[in-house]
Amino acid sequence: MKNKFIRILIIINGILIPIFILYIFGLLVIEKYEQRQNQIIDDSFFESEKPSEIPFEIKYSSPIKLPNSDFYYIAIEKEFEDDYGYLDINIEDSENMVRMNTMNIIFLDENFQNSGKLLPENASIKSMFIPNRKTEDSKILKGITHISYFIANSDTNDDGIIDRFDQHYVYLSDLNGQNLNKVIDKKVKNYQWINNNKELLLTIDNPEEPNKLEYGIYNIDSKEIRETKNFNPTE
Repeated sequence: MKNKFIRILIIINGILIPIFILYIFGLLVIEKYEQRQNQIIDDSFFESEKPSEIPFEIKYSSPIKLPNSDFYYIAIEKEFEDDYGYLDINIEDSENMVRMNTMNIIFLDENFQNSGKLLPENASIKSMFIPNRKTEDSKILKGITHISYFIANSDTNDDGIIDRFDQHYVYLSDLNGQNLNKVIDKKVKNYQWINNNKELLLTIDNPEEPNKLEYGIYNIDSKEIRETKNFNPTE
């Protein structure tokens, strides 16, 4: 009888002890989860530090060939903790030839020697674009002579860092990154290449009259802009 009672106790313990261990483990998991949730809500990493103090690593893209030239380019990028603001896209196949946290471009010659940076100091390059760069039409390829960009080189929102949240302006350079110049001092919503890639059609942002459309046409040879008359599409 005594042995039977002991066996029953052993069986009960064999059932209860694992349940008790699982219960304790569950409490620990819940406690850790609640601590993590409180940290995200009450002590957010990006709210507790200024943008200029957020740590990041500097990354470099692979060399990418530029059309109608012997040059290559490498994007210098910021990669923040937890990949904050970082898009894992293949920029070689993308229309936008840089990722969103790009801060400069290195150009290489045909021997993969450094031929210079696009910007004298790191800033923010939100987009880099060459029209028809993937075409197989040799005639169109020969007409490719410039690269266009959206670049911010000043901290316009006073948050202590130059990044994609600052005001970006349209720039142009040669295919080797030389002769970089700002197209217009006005804010531009978007732009497109027209007239066989000899001109840029700019959609100008006028915050004082947001409902009106204002366009400008920039000629890359003359470096002059022909502005069109404002018009309201609702009238």
